[in-house]
Amino acid sequence: YIYPVTKVISCSINLAISVIPLLIVTVLTGAKITKAIVLIPYALMCILLFCIGLSLLLCTTMVFFRDTKYLWGIVSLVWMYATPIFYPADILPTQFHFIQALNPMYHYIQFIRTILIQGISPEPQAYLICAAMSLVTCLIGAIVFKKNQDKFVLYI
Repeated sequence: YIYPVTKVISCSINLAISVIPLLIVTVLTGAKITKAIVLIPYALMCILLFCIGLSLLLCTTMVFFRDTKYLWGIVSLVWMYATPIFYPADILPTQFHFIQALNPMYHYIQFIRTILIQGISPEPQAYLICAAMSLVTCLIGAIVFKKNQDKFVLYI
């Protein structure tokens, strides 16, 4: 467990350090900072748990299937474009909104956008969705990793 978890935590420390210049730019540009910004750590903790679970799953698959490293690069690129990061979420027709709801990152992005752009707390349902997806992914990743960790030595 140590290697995947420390990799995610070290990347989250990098994220925390890179938020400092973002806050400086925000203050210099005169953007409005509301009280809702104190909710950002909740979203970041949910994303951290989600990433730990995902990294445990990826580590397990990478041991058995060496091409996972290359396939994950493609999957993550497609996933980034499928998540409304660079475009508004309502740009898609309404019949495709259910597909967006299946994307876990969509909910995290919407949660953070509600806080930063609208300056309000997200709906209680958003808190539950983010926490549930984080916990489920982390539990699945831990279970799969634990179940297969004794086989790692045979495939390395």
